[in-house]
Parts: sequence; C-alpha cells; structure tokens
Amino acid sequence: MDKDTLTSVEFDKILERCEHLAFTNGGKSLIRTLTPYIQIEEAKEGIKETTDAKKFLQGEGDLPFVEFIDIEPLFEHIKVLSLLTPQEMLRVANVLSTISEIKEIGTSFRDEYPLIFKYTTRLSSFDDIVKDIRSVIANDGKIVDDATPLLGIIRREMKTTYLRIQSILQEILYSKENEDVIQDRIITKRNNRYVIPIRLNSKPSFSYVVQGESGSRLTLFIEPTAVVELNNKLVELFLKEQKEEERIILGLEERIRNRMEHVEHSLDIIYHLDFIFAKARLSIEEKANEVEIVDKPMISLYEARNPFIPEERVVPIDIEAGKGFKMLIITGPNTGGKTVTLKTVGLLTLMAKSGMHIPAISNSKIGFFREVFADIGDEQSIEQSLSTFSSHMVRIINIIKSVNASDLVLIDELGAGTDPEEGAALGYAILKKLYEIGATSIITTHHSKLKEFPYKFDKAVNASVGFDIDTLSPTYKLYTGLPGESHALIIAERLGLPKDVLDYARGELTTDYKEKSLILSKMHEDRKSIESMRNEIEMEKVETAKLKEVYEQKLKELEERRQSILRKAYEESQRIIDETKEKMNKILENLDNFIKSQKEIQDMKKVIKEEERALEGREEEFVPQKIEGELSIGALVYVPSFQMQGVVLQIKKDINKVIVQMGAIRATLNLNEVKLIEEEENKEEKKEKDSNIKSLLTEEVPIRVDLHGYTVEESIDFLDRYLDKAYLHGFPYVYIIHGKGSGTLKEAIYEYLKKDKRVARIETGLPGEGGSGITIVYFK
Repeated sequence: MDKDTLTSVEFDKILERCEHLAFTNGGKSLIRTLTPYIQIEEAKEGIKETTDAKKFLQGEGDLPFVEFIDIEPLFEHIKVLSLLTPQEMLRVANVLSTISEIKEIGTSFRDEYPLIFKYTTRLSSFDDIVKDIRSVIANDGKIVDDATPLLGIIRREMKTTYLRIQSILQEILYSKENEDVIQDRIITKRNNRYVIPIRLNSKPSFSYVVQGESGSRLTLFIEPTAVVELNNKLVELFLKEQKEEERIILGLEERIRNRMEHVEHSLDIIYHLDFIFAKARLSIEEKANEVEIVDKPMISLYEARNPFIPEERVVPIDIEAGKGFKMLIITGPNTGGKTVTLKTVGLLTLMAKSGMHIPAISNSKIGFFREVFADIGDEQSIEQSLSTFSSHMVRIINIIKSVNASDLVLIDELGAGTDPEEGAALGYAILKKLYEIGATSIITTHHSKLKEFPYKFDKAVNASVGFDIDTLSPTYKLYTGLPGESHALIIAERLGLPKDVLDYARGELTTDYKEKSLILSKMHEDRKSIESMRNEIEMEKVETAKLKEVYEQKLKELEERRQSILRKAYEESQRIIDETKEKMNKILENLDNFIKSQKEIQDMKKVIKEEERALEGREEEFVPQKIEGELSIGALVYVPSFQMQGVVLQIKKDINKVIVQMGAIRATLNLNEVKLIEEEENKEEKKEKDSNIKSLLTEEVPIRVDLHGYTVEESIDFLDRYLDKAYLHGFPYVYIIHGKGSGTLKEAIYEYLKKDKRVARIETGLPGEGGSGITIVYFK
C-alpha cells in the first residue's frame, strides 16, 4: 500500500488510537503494523470478526486480557533457564489459567460468537501445570511448608532454632543485672544474625560479638555468645531453604519449558484476539458500523464522519463515486470543506480495506480497491500544513504511472500553486488522463475551467461543498451534480474591501463569466429551495411517524386493556360457573339424600300401593272430570299421576292451574289432575287446621334466619317454628345466623339440631358465607 497515502489520510493516527485500546504488547504490535489487506476475503473476514467481538463486548463484557499485560519477560526467563521468583511463577500460573478460562468462555458461546470460538478452540489447556504451581505457592507468593518433605523439615528446624534464639535474647534483655547496659528491649537483625542493642561504653556481664552500630554511634548491636551457634545454624538452614525453593521453582520451569511451543502458540492467539477486540472497542468508541465491502471499484458512503473532527462539530456527509460515473469533481470556496471530504473518503476506504468498522451508517458500501492513491497536501482544516507545486506534481506523476482502473485516486486542489491559466490547463489534462485510465477519482479544485469537464465527459460529475454566506463558513455538506461557487467577491465585500476596489474587480470579469456565474447562482438558489422543501417534508414525515407511533401505542394499550377486561370477565364468569356447579351438585346431592331418607314417604307409598290394590278398578271414582266441593289453599288433594297426597299452595283459576306441595316436591298441575280429599272430621277443627296450614304456606319464608339479640330459650323456640315452615316449603337446607360471640348460643343450637328428626346433618359456613358465625342445616 502506498505509504504517502496512508500518511496523508491519517491512517497511521487511527491505528495509534486503536493501539491505545489494546491490552497486550502482542495485540498492540499487530495493530501498529496493520496495513490494508490484499485479498478481499481477508478484509471481509476482519470486518466480520470485529462485528463478533463488538457484539461480545456489548452482550457479555470484555475478555480478561488484563492478565497478559507485559508477561513476555517471564516466559523469556523460563526459556533461557533464568530463575523466577515465587511471585513471578504465581503470575505465570495466573496467565496459563486465564488461557484456559478464555478457552472455556469461547466454548460456552460457540453458537452466539462463532468467529471468536474459531480462535479460542485452538487454545491449549495448562490446568495440570497451574494445579502444580498453586499447590506449592500460596496466594501471597510464598512457597508453602509442605511443598516438599525436605522443605518441611528445614522450616520446622528453622522455627525451633528461631524460638530458642528469641528465648535466650529475651532473658538477657529483661535481666535486672543488664538494665544499665541495654539501650532498648528489642531484638533486631544485623548481617542476617539476631542481635540486641546496648549502650556505647557499657560493660555487660556476658560475652558478645559486635555486629554493628547505630547511625549516631551511641548504640552497639551485639550478638551474645550464647546465641552465636544458634545464629550460625539458622544461617545454614536459611541457605538450605533457599536451595530447596530454587529446586522447586526450576522444576516448575522445566515443566513449562517442555510445553513452551504450546504456550507461545496460545499467547499468539490471545494477542490476535486482543487485536480483534481493540478494533471492536474502537468501533464502539467511534460509533462505527460494519459496512459491506464489494469487489467493485465504487463508493457509497452515507452519513460518513471523519473520526478526527470532534463529535460536536462534525457534519456527516453522503458521497458516491464509481456507480454510474467514475470521476467526481468537487468545487467551491477554498476554506477546507473539500479537503475534509477527501480525507474522510480516503481514511474510511482504507479502514474497511483493513477489516475495520467505519463511522458511517451500515447501508454504506465500499469497493475493494487494489490501491488508494492520495495527494492531499493542503491539510488546512486539520494540520495547517502547506505543500509546494513541485511536490504536488511529483506526487501526481507517480500516481499516473502506477494507477489502473481498479484503483481509487484522491487529489486535493488540482492545478493549484502555479499560474491560474496554466494550472487550469494542466489540471484539465490530468483529469482527462485519469478518465482515460478509468480509475475511480475524486478531485477537488477551485479552477472554473475544470467545472466544464463533466459537461464533455459523461462518466464525470460535478459536486460542490456548501458555504454559509452569512457566517462566511463552510457547512461541510456535499451536493452532487452541481458545481460550486467561489464567492470570492462576496467574501471580500463582507470582510470590508473598499467598494471602489470591488466595483473595479467586477468590471474586470468577462461577460461570459458573469453569465455563467448568474446561472450557477440561480441553480444554487433552486437547490436551497428544494432542500428546504425536502427538509420540511422530512420534518413532516418525522412528526407523522411520531404521531403514528403514539397512536399505535395507544391502540396497543387499548387492545391490551380490552384483552385484560375480557380475560378478567372470562375468569370471573368461569369462577361463578364453577361455584354454581359446586353448589348445584351439593344441592342435588342433598336433595337426593333428602328424598331417599324420607321414611314417611316410603311408608306412604306402601300404604298407597295397598290402597291401589284394594281400590283396583274403582280409580275413576277418585278421578272426576271436575272437582267436587270447594278447592281452596291448604286443601288436601290426591294426585294420581304422582300417586301422592299433597297440599294446595296456590290456585290460578284464570288458567285452570293449581300449585301443589307433595312432601319435597312442588308441582304446577291442571285442575283436573287433582282430587279433593274430603275427611270426616269436626268442622271447627278442620277449619282451624286449614287456616293454620294456609297461614304457614302463604307466609313468605326466608332461606336464612338471624338469631342475633335473642336469648337461648327465645332462639330455640323461634328456630323450632322456623324449621317447621322451611321444612313444609320443601327447602333442602337453610342458614342459621348466630354469630361467633362466646359460642353459648351456637352450642345450644347445635344440641337442639342434633335431636331434631327433620335434620339430616349440620355444617359450619364457609369463609365467604360467614364462617363459624353461621350454621347450615340440611333436611332429611
């Protein structure tokens, strides 16, 4: 890849930014030496790998690359048989353990992130080595006592010897006869030997060896003769301990050396993963995206941003080239907008060609150009540096010699730096040459003559950068299909150039130039008008979309509310149905029990059967076509269809119907279906009895009775009469409300009901019915 191009579009700077996002030295090195790929498959794979890593970062977090920072010297020491410290060996164990951890992470996400798994699956496992290291080196970096049997023996002897030394020295320090000579009651070390401090010129009662003195020279550090041999032994044990620890470390290093090829291969994979993840971190930082890279010489960039312009100042651009036309000529004020456009196109093209995401929206496309050639000498908007005409020409000559139809050419301010007339002619000729070669080219210029080129060559197109006349600053917007205006006289006027000078300058302009400028100005005004209309339409579309979203949300909420109401209604109705079914089943069960347990009814049926046999053949005497005598409420009647006697409850003369209660059965019958039973009894008694029955049957009887406020005697008396009425009305069960209170009334009612022959069973009410404050009485 052309090195001058890489520098001019600041590709090296984007690599520096990416390098700072890598953790490992190996990863940083891969980024630092990254150049655009030669094969399109490599670029596509690099982009896809970056996408996979970006998704991983956003979904799972980062991989533990921090463990691999500056670890290369450790393994170099192992390779050359250099002794590591226990702490360094423990770090090696952590590195090897992290390799296994990353391998496991990749395996667990093999389906979600296949391109990451492609690398992690090639990592080796070093669990056996890690286990051995951690079994002999504690977390504080010290070798444990039982690392080897010999080390355990040495350290036990060292401890015993140390305690004996301490004991002897403590005795000397706290002896009364030594109070005048002891400087401080402390035990310290000098020359790897335990000593105590005494005052200078003092005369201890014991023999000693001087091992040093204080900085003030007022204190001597002495080794009493009593501990000399013990100190010697301790020094010897220390040397033995050191030798055994070295032997342990060297043994571990040998195990790692035997697998060094696997270690280095795994580290290379870790470095490459760090390289991929650094590109992903840059993508997140720059709000970049994966774009399609195609095997065609073309560019379609939408909302492209230059990563070196601050976010609050950058203006995204849309630019196309190579699709329908091969050459784009950008003109306009020489204030920087054109140069930034070229740098953005060049940088983003090289980033994509290097397997990186670019700061543009994802439906952008970039062709995989064989080479990218750029001559961008005037970097006024970013670096404020200048180039000479000669250097430009040398660069352009090299480009023309090297370029072909598969390349991208970017030239800034073609024809600048020399005589305008010659510069324009030379620029026109260079455009023609590039056009003939067929290279995809984006050229910026301020020469008006070059604006005419697209009108003679159909594969060339004009473009202009926007300029705000009011603020005298570029808008950095690119308008394809329209040549730019220089605005030189307007800018000069705004900056305060005298009117007479301006008038003279305008007079020097040719008529042809003035006419062309007027037409071009009108075209730009039309463009602004169209752009304003487009912006209004876009705003209306946005507002419409917002309103649509609001109403769709409201419709969604209404539908959810409707569904919720329907669901609750269904659940409530289902609950009611279930409860009703349960109650009906209970009623039917009780009614069945009630009918089956009616001994009186069975006895009555037996008597009726006997009567039937006795009266066989005389039935017509008891089933008259019309009822003899007066039928009234409370009258006793015989119902042949049921073969039962009953009591008249209600007479409906208008429709010739009568309602009869026959035990637990109540039926509506035709008048000719019942026979009045005349009994020979005392008229007064019969009248009184009929009256009582009529009163009982016509009285409205509730299914529940409340006994609150009654005494026990009053309650029992009232209850007896109430149960008569309920039983006569054929109720299968009734509710007795007595409340909870002290329980006396409830107990009395229970005792009474147990003795009542009409009662089949009694139950306490359910929580929803009143609980223990209510009793349900089921009749036989």
